[in-house]
Amino acid sequence: MERLLKRSVAALLLAALLCEAMPVGPARAQEDYDPLNTMLTLNMAIVSVHRIVKTKDRIVLEQEYQNIINNLSLGRIAPDSDLIYLYEELMDFMTQKLLNDKQMERFRKRYAQREKQQFVRSLSGIRAYGGSLTSFMGSLAVSCVSAYFGYQEAINEMREELEDKSWEISDEEMKECNELQKRLLKSSWTLLHQYGLPDEYRLTQDSLNDFYEAVRQSDVSKRLRMLRSLEGDFGLYPPYWFYRGKAAQKAEDAEEERRCFDHFDKVWRPVLKSDPYKLEVAKYRIEKLMDPKRQGRWDENAIAEQLKALLQNAPRNDWGSRLFAGIAYFQLGKKKEGMDCICANIDYGHEKDVSRRILNLMAKGTLDPEEWKKVLEKEIDLDGGFSGGREDPREALNRFAEPAKNGNPSAQCLMGDNHCLLREYGEAGEWYRKAADQNYSKAQKALGDLYARGDGVGRNVPKALELYKKAAKQGLAEAKKAMGDLYASGDGIGKNVPKALELYQEAAKQGLAEAQKALGDLYANGADGVGKNASKAREWYQKAADQGDQEARDKLAELDKK
Repeated sequence: MERLLKRSVAALLLAALLCEAMPVGPARAQEDYDPLNTMLTLNMAIVSVHRIVKTKDRIVLEQEYQNIINNLSLGRIAPDSDLIYLYEELMDFMTQKLLNDKQMERFRKRYAQREKQQFVRSLSGIRAYGGSLTSFMGSLAVSCVSAYFGYQEAINEMREELEDKSWEISDEEMKECNELQKRLLKSSWTLLHQYGLPDEYRLTQDSLNDFYEAVRQSDVSKRLRMLRSLEGDFGLYPPYWFYRGKAAQKAEDAEEERRCFDHFDKVWRPVLKSDPYKLEVAKYRIEKLMDPKRQGRWDENAIAEQLKALLQNAPRNDWGSRLFAGIAYFQLGKKKEGMDCICANIDYGHEKDVSRRILNLMAKGTLDPEEWKKVLEKEIDLDGGFSGGREDPREALNRFAEPAKNGNPSAQCLMGDNHCLLREYGEAGEWYRKAADQNYSKAQKALGDLYARGDGVGRNVPKALELYKKAAKQGLAEAKKAMGDLYASGDGIGKNVPKALELYQEAAKQGLAEAQKALGDLYANGADGVGKNASKAREWYQKAADQGDQEARDKLAELDKK
């Protein structure tokens, strides 16, 4: 509620802020004002709403709100009444449809896990890319894009993994969005007339549909051809050149790639405080300027200029971009600047595990990429909360084999997870045991599960309980829940429902939806030492439901029927 209130206040204040940003009066009368700032601001709003209409996705809406709509550089945009009114309406519409805090936290947590997995994959590319930190930095740039672009690439996969209908925008809500889009498009006529600009600056519904289809095209060559055909409609829209440049890069058309990014710089305007497109183009420029083949002849001033642009446009939570900048500075011999970028990640709590290891490597002054790879593969938590996901288990086994053999406990645990997905429980148990012997809590819990079920090892519930206790002692909520299950059933050990209740409560307070649901079950049905309590059952089911648990929602509905 507090978050929604703040956003609503922001919408109401927008007009006042825009009016304060520049002197009152027609923008065209200001000789030093660039009217393209106004047109680009309007076009970005049009494209944002179009993306929302096309995807009907609340996460897309959230990202457009945070990265475009609520990210205006107000001091660079004239207070045109049409633009102010439209943005007021747009912000008012979007603030009512944004995800709540719990939903957004769930998305960010899952996206961070995916980003961590991509980072891990980049480690294996050091040798393939030429064996230099600069090459590793390039691999990092590819793997760790901002969530604004990363979600676009993984939208279908993420929707399936999150399995939550609350991400969808209803057809009724979309009617309002469609009407708003029509008014945005209509207003472009007014602004074109006001500034005396040619019609090429105006985006149309048909051209937007074509642009959306082109960007989503999986065949790179076809995507590039489709985007080329749209130059007449989008040649003055900077993001168009970004997407076309990326398509050319993937199609390995170096001349087209260079031309597109040069055009991006030519038509770009600083209308956003943190521009996600400018950020990715800055990474691209730095990669090119720091070509390992030209080391010793780098234009350090040009690189420094791009690094400044990168950091100006990187949100604090974009840990991958700050790692990229830190490594670039470090490669240039600017150790302090490089370490400052990494410290910013740690200070604000963004991927501290990776950042601390890289900071330690920088403190030692090493530039040897093999040492970086060895340390990172050996020490960082390669799981990052992600256990196999939708990746092919055989491919995952190949990817984690080397760090697992080198003793990385999280990699060993992942080996076990993927062997389990293949129903190879004996091999899974061997890997879990290696990690559990290093006191790795997730492996202790996973090995306990095998003993509890008797998969790949002889069934031994007391042994499972012993392993769960070790993991729970380290604070693992899943282990506390598993202990609670054993005490609640009494299968293989003495039944103790009050003890189960205590363990469920501990895990539930840590935010584990499965434990919250288990508490709801205990209170809904009653058990030895725990009386029925519909109010408490509803409270805990609701907490699990708020995290997207469909079964908890169904049980809430059942309670309401009684």
